[in-house]
Amino acid sequence: MFRNYGTTIRLFHVSSIEELIDRLSSMAAYEDPVRKKAYLLIKFLALRGLLKVKPQEMKLPIDNHLTRIAYRLGIVRLEDWVLELMRRNIHFSRELDVELRLIVRDAWDAVVRIGKLDPIALDDFLWRLGRTVCVRDKPQCDRCPLRDVCNAHARGSFINEHNHYLTYYY
Repeated sequence: MFRNYGTTIRLFHVSSIEELIDRLSSMAAYEDPVRKKAYLLIKFLALRGLLKVKPQEMKLPIDNHLTRIAYRLGIVRLEDWVLELMRRNIHFSRELDVELRLIVRDAWDAVVRIGKLDPIALDDFLWRLGRTVCVRDKPQCDRCPLRDVCNAHARGSFINEHNHYLTYYY
């Protein structure tokens, strides 16, 4: 990697986020097809003023928390056969896992675009919400600021994120 760019600074001297992600993707740690780690790195660099990011280029780094919240809020609606696999606790294939995470990423992108939200601030909010309130097995809906717009809360039934392909990048 550094043979191509000489220094870390030159690695990050890019004209777009897409160019940086292309450069990073040649490293095993950043080969994730949903680009979670790349977007996390971009977020951290941007927050520290080390990288200029156009908001329309930034995507949320999709992890299990953001996936679970998207399913519960109803911004991603799953087909019955997918829900049945989830209910039966079946591990999803790598291809289906990636497809669902990309759908979730597109859904959060639409939320950012339509709501004119800061994607970095939204990611921080959602990640913390997923770690502390909208947790996997026992969501604490009474503490949730989104409960009035949450489909799972309205139904009184909660799905978790799907059992995913085990990998180091989620």
